[in-house]
Amino acid sequence: MFNFRTVFKSIFAGVILYSSFIWSSWVLVLFSLAWLYRLLIDQPLKARFWIVLSFGLGFFVPLLRWIAVLGTDAHALLVLLCLSFFIFLALTPVEANSTRGKIEFAIIWAAIELLRSNFPWGGFSWGLLSYPASSSWLAQYAKIGGSTLVAIVSVLVATNLAELWKQQTLRKLVLMLVAYLLAVVLPSPPVGDSLKVGIVQSGVVGSEVSEYLRPAEVLRRQIAQTVAHKETLREADFVLWPENSVNLTSFQDSAAFQIQNAVDVVNKPFIIGVVLQRADEAPRNLAVLWQPKLGPTASYAKKHLVPFGEYLPLRNLLASRISRFDQIPADFAAGSGDSIVEVGGHKIGLAICFEVADQDHLQQLVQGGAELLVTLSNNATYVATNQPAQQFQISRFSSLAHQRSMVIATTTGTSGVIASNGQIVSRIGHNEGAAIVSEVDLVKGKTFADRNPLRLGLILVVLAGLCYLERISQFVQRRRGAASRKDSADRVV
Repeated sequence: MFNFRTVFKSIFAGVILYSSFIWSSWVLVLFSLAWLYRLLIDQPLKARFWIVLSFGLGFFVPLLRWIAVLGTDAHALLVLLCLSFFIFLALTPVEANSTRGKIEFAIIWAAIELLRSNFPWGGFSWGLLSYPASSSWLAQYAKIGGSTLVAIVSVLVATNLAELWKQQTLRKLVLMLVAYLLAVVLPSPPVGDSLKVGIVQSGVVGSEVSEYLRPAEVLRRQIAQTVAHKETLREADFVLWPENSVNLTSFQDSAAFQIQNAVDVVNKPFIIGVVLQRADEAPRNLAVLWQPKLGPTASYAKKHLVPFGEYLPLRNLLASRISRFDQIPADFAAGSGDSIVEVGGHKIGLAICFEVADQDHLQQLVQGGAELLVTLSNNATYVATNQPAQQFQISRFSSLAHQRSMVIATTTGTSGVIASNGQIVSRIGHNEGAAIVSEVDLVKGKTFADRNPLRLGLILVVLAGLCYLERISQFVQRRRGAASRKDSADRVV
């Protein structure tokens, strides 16, 4: 029976799913999904809509509250955008003891995550079930089918658990045991050589520094941390600076001269986050390979730009109506070149900020021969929120999914090194100014998912489409049957 108590339970189930992201708990993921599934069993369409809406609010409102630093309207719009995809879940009937229903529910959930990760404006892959599962056996399925397969298996296990609460059957227990054993035996590419990587995190630039002077202060702190730890950093094969460590008008201005001095002091190659804004060009967000004595020798311009951050969609419509968008006076130019640089004979794959959640981009890096992934990020805007921790969690899953070590450098946190098996090797505390050197393993082999990046996604889209076509056909047949019975009754009268 559907009532306000059911709505409250749905919200609480959503909050539990959010909690799984805070504590990286796959157990809470399964518990939350099982509870949602129980609430949806044998409910009519209207009730399913309110249950799913309540669940989504309980999940997305706290998960995305970090965006509220840009305004409560930004928070509300992003929540509504993510919630809109859940309409497909509400349209899916849930029947008790239906194996087909469980499979259909899992397929639709995974299809929703896939759609949300790609549309609109390149997608927003935040809050995927695979992220809190990074510390569990479920994450091993990412080597075959990425986050999509992790979501399918997670939902299938959860829906079987939902019915175990009332109906303990040996078949369901055996199925979950098989799912666990399959994950354990999945092979991983062999580890090869290793590199030592240095990370420099400058720390927080507080509100006491004016907006105009802030870029210069960020650079000053990056250089100060680098010089202060030069002996440690000299042990590294290369050093990583975060996204937006320096703003340049050209590679010959005074800031570039300061960087060159710092690079020469350490005498190691640096990969540096640079915002390059020439007078006659759109700004570009770059990762630049900066060599001792030689200066910049290669660069990568960010391809997956952040809507409403690095460019304004529908500018002509929105800019004249919302004054806050004056803060985005010019759209960044998206890159189109190679996102792999070579250091010491090894290929390093580059991702900038939210590109660490763009699995298509990371797959391209691995297919291009990247033996190590590095991410340059600037989370200063969200320093007082849980966004940096969530992004580090995403980085951990991406590392495990592609079986590559991941090195993350940010201005304020969270910087660190994650091994190719998803284990955290080292980490710099949030808001700290520090420099570390860690040894990372290099991997040349590819997972099945990286060798076949489109296969599971295409299969999923086709299956989801077939599910809905059949549901629509059943709905039309019921309406025709009801109309036919009514006509027969009218003729009898």
